[in-house]
Amino acid sequence: MLPALNPADRGALSATAVSGTPRHISFLRWHKVVFVLMMAASLIYAFYNDRGLRYRVDMEVYRVGAQRVLDGQELYSGAFQITPDVVLPFTYPPISALLFVPLTFGSHTVASVCITLANVAVLFALTRLIITRFAAVDSSTGSWLALATTAALVPIGPIWSTVVYGQINIFLIALIIVDTMVLPRRWRGVLTGAAVAIKLTPAVFGLWFLLQRDWASILRMGAGTLGLTGIAWVILPQDSRTYWLDTLSATGRIGNMDFPANQSFNGALWRAGLRDDTSGSTLWLLLALITIAVVAALMVRLFHAHAPFEALAANSFIALLASPVSWTHHWVWIPLLVIAVTLRVTHPATRDSFSSRMRVIWKVCAAAGFCCFLLEPKAFTPIPEFGGEWNLFWHVVGNSYLWWTVVCIAVLWVLYRPLAQGSHAAEETPVTPVPHQGVNPKK
Repeated sequence: MLPALNPADRGALSATAVSGTPRHISFLRWHKVVFVLMMAASLIYAFYNDRGLRYRVDMEVYRVGAQRVLDGQELYSGAFQITPDVVLPFTYPPISALLFVPLTFGSHTVASVCITLANVAVLFALTRLIITRFAAVDSSTGSWLALATTAALVPIGPIWSTVVYGQINIFLIALIIVDTMVLPRRWRGVLTGAAVAIKLTPAVFGLWFLLQRDWASILRMGAGTLGLTGIAWVILPQDSRTYWLDTLSATGRIGNMDFPANQSFNGALWRAGLRDDTSGSTLWLLLALITIAVVAALMVRLFHAHAPFEALAANSFIALLASPVSWTHHWVWIPLLVIAVTLRVTHPATRDSFSSRMRVIWKVCAAAGFCCFLLEPKAFTPIPEFGGEWNLFWHVVGNSYLWWTVVCIAVLWVLYRPLAQGSHAAEETPVTPVPHQGVNPKK
């Protein structure tokens, strides 16, 4: 049986927080100036390139899809002319198009500014939440540290591609984190279900509830998904019918499987010539099943180690590794996981739970991940679609997201073993009351 994570009916992140009075760090004025300048530089870099304001391609797909809904046009017929050289289809469920309607209220530039600022603001809020809980600092300290950390995260591959493309991944993980880590148990599951209705992939997070036998939250998750999907079906019956009965199975609309930005096992198999339209599916399915089993076992270990947030982030590995397509902007969970584990491993109140060798191993793993996701080696690889061929070097370097995640799973398994074993021992060892100065322990 997994340990109870929420005995006081509060958000599960309370089970993760470092105990004790929150610390306050007094930053000097020049520290704060540096943090603000870091954020300003990151925002400028996110907004502009050498040609001017960056064009957010994916956001424009959302805008055009929402506009077609407003104009009464079919949402899934053909593709949209996003730029003179780019034609892309709308691949999200119908409810997404309805939620994207506010993007049509202004020009592309206005929408671009709004979604960029919103992405960075939500990232800041998530980072602040993690830092205040895992570093046990007060609100003011957490805010300043989160400002600097967010500025440093913006150029990191998954965050960068999400912000630059105008994607919604940060919003989706915010729904899931707030749902599972912040809201009281009686509401848990609804927001995760809403995320599923918007982009299907978050359905894998049902495993987080399942492993805890949290049946009520699973039902609420289903209600959240069906509720939003039902609203879309009432408003857009024809588009809903087309999507669920036809478009959903047309995986070719998502993009080329062998494109280097697809860092899942499936993408690696395609680039290695072990998978195509007619063969290789058995090998991919086998890898997917192994991934699910290994990640589920890791999550159980993390639950026993009283690390529910790490278990939640690890849950994302299933979607990232086992999905047919995992574009680089899907990997936004990774930076948050690295921050959380690094804080747990280095904080004075918790670091002694880990051996000095394992602390070093994790720091090396985190540093390698930072380099991997910042430098994005896959950006320099040959593109198979245009005749580029991959040798052994490119299969190692070009699949860097994939290989780092596999290594991370192994490191987390060993890193959290002492905490998980300690939890087992505490559960299995009976505690005998010790009489003290005539006090009756049975009383």
